[in-house]
Amino acid sequence: MEDEKEVKVKLAISKELQKQLILYLVFAVLMIILNMIIQQLNELIAPTICANLGHLDLIQMFYCSETPDMSELVGQVLAVGITVIVKFLLLLINSLNIGTTEPLEPNTFPNLTLVNIVSISPLY
Repeated sequence: MEDEKEVKVKLAISKELQKQLILYLVFAVLMIILNMIIQQLNELIAPTICANLGHLDLIQMFYCSETPDMSELVGQVLAVGITVIVKFLLLLINSLNIGTTEPLEPNTFPNLTLVNIVSISPLY
């Protein structure tokens, strides 16, 4: 039979896992919102870019082309690229222990913060 200490440890692990899952979902939602904002901003500035720089062959071919809608594709690539860079920077901050006063012990998991979530989130 499990003693009281083992039960408390299992409950603490369960609560920490719930906290980690909630933080991971919040981070994922924030990345989706950031992605949508970048795409909307691209849709707003695309006509201006095409009007002012559309005479350049490179811009016309790779950004202002209507078939397929290249400005939308460029906006999506830009949005995903920015979110991946944000994840990378947060992972870098986490790996350098910026903002902490204690070094991490090897083979231990620190308390999960928004910065730590990046290290477990997949790149898309």
